[in-house]
Amino acid sequence: MKWRVPADDERRTRMPEPFVRVGPLRFGMGPDKLAAAMSEVTTETERYRRSRPADANVYTIEEGRYPEFGLHL
Repeated sequence: MKWRVPADDERRTRMPEPFVRVGPLRFGMGPDKLAAAMSEVTTETERYRRSRPADANVYTIEEGRYPEFGLHL
Protein backbone atom coordinates (compact mmCIF):
# COMPACT_ATOMS: atom_id res chain seq x y z
CA MET A 1 0.00 0.00 0.00
CA LYS A 2 1.35 3.45 -0.90
CA TRP A 3 0.43 6.84 0.47
CA ARG A 4 1.78 10.35 0.16
CA VAL A 5 4.25 11.33 2.86
CA PRO A 6 3.71 14.99 3.79
CA ALA A 7 6.62 17.40 3.83
CA ASP A 8 7.99 18.26 7.29
CA ASP A 9 6.23 21.64 7.37
CA GLU A 10 2.86 19.96 6.56
CA ARG A 11 3.02 17.41 9.36
CA ARG A 12 1.15 17.78 12.61
CA THR A 13 3.22 17.35 15.73
CA ARG A 14 1.81 14.57 17.88
CA MET A 15 3.46 14.18 21.25
CA PRO A 16 2.45 11.02 23.11
CA GLU A 17 1.42 11.25 26.75
CA PRO A 18 2.05 7.78 28.20
CA PHE A 19 -1.14 6.11 29.47
CA VAL A 20 -3.18 9.18 28.45
CA ARG A 21 -3.10 9.76 24.69
CA VAL A 22 -1.26 9.31 21.43
CA GLY A 23 -2.02 12.17 19.05
CA PRO A 24 -5.80 12.56 18.77
CA LEU A 25 -6.47 9.17 20.40
CA ARG A 26 -7.12 8.98 24.14
CA PHE A 27 -7.20 5.79 26.16
CA GLY A 28 -10.78 4.88 27.04
CA MET A 29 -12.38 6.59 24.03
CA GLY A 30 -15.61 5.06 22.83
CA PRO A 31 -15.95 3.83 19.23
CA ASP A 32 -17.83 6.95 18.04
CA LYS A 33 -15.27 9.41 19.41
CA LEU A 34 -12.42 7.30 18.09
CA ALA A 35 -13.94 7.23 14.58
CA ALA A 36 -14.44 11.02 14.71
CA ALA A 37 -10.82 11.58 15.77
CA MET A 38 -9.50 9.28 13.04
CA SER A 39 -11.65 10.98 10.38
CA GLU A 40 -9.48 14.07 10.90
CA VAL A 41 -6.35 12.23 9.76
CA THR A 42 -7.53 9.60 7.26
CA THR A 43 -10.30 8.70 4.85
CA GLU A 44 -9.84 5.04 5.75
CA THR A 45 -12.85 3.62 7.58
CA GLU A 46 -12.54 1.46 10.64
CA ARG A 47 -12.83 -2.25 10.12
CA TYR A 48 -14.30 -3.96 13.12
CA ARG A 49 -15.49 -7.25 14.55
CA ARG A 50 -18.72 -7.24 16.48
CA SER A 51 -20.79 -9.76 18.39
CA ARG A 52 -24.26 -10.05 19.86
CA PRO A 53 -25.19 -12.38 22.70
CA ALA A 54 -28.20 -14.57 21.87
CA ASP A 55 -30.41 -12.76 24.39
CA ALA A 56 -29.40 -9.20 23.34
CA ASN A 57 -30.90 -6.83 20.79
CA VAL A 58 -27.73 -4.86 20.02
CA TYR A 59 -24.25 -5.68 18.75
CA THR A 60 -21.08 -4.89 20.68
CA ILE A 61 -17.88 -3.91 18.90
CA GLU A 62 -15.17 -6.25 20.16
CA GLU A 63 -12.24 -4.84 18.23
CA GLY A 64 -11.53 -2.25 15.59
CA ARG A 65 -8.71 -1.90 13.11
CA TYR A 66 -7.19 0.82 10.98
CA PRO A 67 -4.72 -1.28 8.93
CA GLU A 68 -3.22 1.76 7.15
CA PHE A 69 -1.98 3.02 10.52
CA GLY A 70 -1.33 -0.37 12.11
CA LEU A 71 -3.94 0.34 14.81
CA HIS A 72 -5.65 -2.53 16.58
CA LEU A 73 -8.19 -1.23 19.07
